[in-house]
Amino acid sequence: MNTLAQTLETDWTEPVAAAAAERKIVAAVFPEYRPDLARNLAHRLGYAFHDFRREVMQGYGWEAGALPLEQLTLEIQEHSRQGGVVVFNVEALLAAKPDAERRAWLRTLAREPWPHPVVLCIVLFPQVVLETPGIATVELDRETLPQPTLLARLLR
Repeated sequence: MNTLAQTLETDWTEPVAAAAAERKIVAAVFPEYRPDLARNLAHRLGYAFHDFRREVMQGYGWEAGALPLEQLTLEIQEHSRQGGVVVFNVEALLAAKPDAERRAWLRTLAREPWPHPVVLCIVLFPQVVLETPGIATVELDRETLPQPTLLARLLR
């Protein structure tokens, strides 16, 4: 028997799943920073979950912002070779770059021949993504998303 929480989880992920089935690169635009939902999205889609900030940038400490955006592209390419991937915290590096560089990177990303679907979780730069041709954008509505659990709120 499905619980209300399971039903909500299924419903909110369906537009992202549909977009990923049609395009190889999708931006899931979240109304707020929700690592729990990004992980749930990966699980629901059957994709790998890659937290770029935690898995890559953290190892560079204070120098992480100096990483080139090409490093982010290489990480995404590597994960996409293995299967679908939900990429979280890309904005940790994007925020360290000028707007023109962010836009150029997204245009390049949109032209990549991804072997498997890539879903970027976006919170900070939704307008830049919306203005990038070739990237399917799904704007997630706060009202349709599951409420954060107490544990998720404490971990923020």
